[in-house]
Amino acid sequence: MQTLIDSGTLIAYALLSLGIILQIVKIIKRKSVADIAVWEVMMRLLASSVILIKILTLNSSFLIIGQVYIVVIYFSYFLVVLYYRQKNQIGKNV
Repeated sequence: MQTLIDSGTLIAYALLSLGIILQIVKIIKRKSVADIAVWEVMMRLLASSVILIKILTLNSSFLIIGQVYIVVIYFSYFLVVLYYRQKNQIGKNV
């Protein structure tokens, strides 16, 4: 039963990150983040990092793996948003 719950946990984390991964791909294809608020991305990154700290105290390897995955995805999202926001600003100033 525990294996089923652990497997379900990892699948749930993968499903949670799917939307963000698709958003990252969309940003890279469009090369624009005009409709994305950086502060919202920062809040998601901060919240997922705080949850990771709590999960680390639980010593559940499946939860830790899943949450680290989520934090990495949100951090990647944050970096992509910052990169294209800066790139778009430079393009407007030229």
